[in-house]
Amino acid sequence: MSRPAALTVPQLLAARAGTEPSHIAISQGGGTLDLATWQARTQAIAAGLREAGVRRGDRVGLLYGPQDWIAYACAYTGVLAAAAVAVPMSNRSAPAELAY
Repeated sequence: MSRPAALTVPQLLAARAGTEPSHIAISQGGGTLDLATWQARTQAIAAGLREAGVRRGDRVGLLYGPQDWIAYACAYTGVLAAAAVAVPMSNRSAPAELAY
């Protein structure tokens, strides 16, 4: 018996946004992110990355800190939707580590 193909994170997001668009996925401080908005931002970021020349398998660095997880979540799924590889980098890392 064959198993169905596993869905990617962007595919799971799209499916869930299609069935529950107003569901709040992330809440941070005074801000929230519903699934429909997350999906729209993901697709916009993916399109921008492709237009900038990012190709399947390219690494895209994502500099993050504790301030804005909503933006980070959108950037992360956008990179994945562009078929690239997200490389999380903490803004608390040493400059040499980030340059590497």
